Amino acid sequence: MKKLVITPVIFFFWVFFFNPIFAQNFAGKQPVKITISEPQKYLPPEETIEYTIEWLGIPSGKIIFNIAGIIDYQGRQCYHLKLWATPNSFFARFYDVEYFVESFVDIEHFYPYYYKKTKRFRNNLSTETIEFDRSTNTAKTTVSGMTEAVINSPLKASIKEPRTSRINEKSLDSLSAVYFLRLQKINPGREMPFFVYQDFSNWQMSVIPSEPFLKDIRKNGSLKVIELTPLSSLTSFVFGKNKADIYMTADPRRIPVEFIVGTTIGSLRARIKKMPD
Repeated sequence: MKKLVITPVIFFFWVFFFNPIFAQNFAGKQPVKITISEPQKYLPPEETIEYTIEWLGIPSGKIIFNIAGIIDYQGRQCYHLKLWATPNSFFARFYDVEYFVESFVDIEHFYPYYYKKTKRFRNNLSTETIEFDRSTNTAKTTVSGMTEAVINSPLKASIKEPRTSRINEKSLDSLSAVYFLRLQKINPGREMPFFVYQDFSNWQMSVIPSEPFLKDIRKNGSLKVIELTPLSSLTSFVFGKNKADIYMTADPRRIPVEFIVGTTIGSLRARIKKMPD
């Protein structure tokens, strides 16, 4: 199996993330009695959260997560989820890449019907769309502009026609998986399993939540958070032995406030710029 090369910002642009989920609180977890609230039942109809990406403490780009509203897709009420990721002008000199991702996710059952990822690498564009058919539990993937120079994936570059694969009935895409975690009841130490469809495969994912604690977030003060640690073959495939975590608020909104991943080229961090109202 080939090992993926993670550049200073591409981890946060891989969305895929799914990805997508991320180091120890080196300042120390402050002991305090904190209750984890029940999660909200629905996502807010409109919400925008911006994160600053840092590599070794150096600002390198930004990611914006956006709930654009509720739409009707094939007769189903769906959340319209969006993500935009781009390097800053300094890092663009070395790695000029930009991602735009969107997903239509059923409100009632919270599984996606449609996913699209567009990547701009210098002056080249590539797109990947996934159409989920829940009646047959299949996913049709269509790619265009996929060359190895653009996407660093020989498998996707070799796909010339739409490809249909079987999926788990509850499979998520890499973007909807982040929002899925925000709607889940959290019990510290109890594994939270789910499935993510990516690269023509169904990946069984899970995260282990910590006990809640106080964490200082720059420009946002001290927040009550939970640390989620991912356990999956997909995580190992992408990050190898490096540790990855996500910090999420313990209140009903479950706002992700910080993502951290250790890589062979140093620590990568995506920190929330401003808490949503």
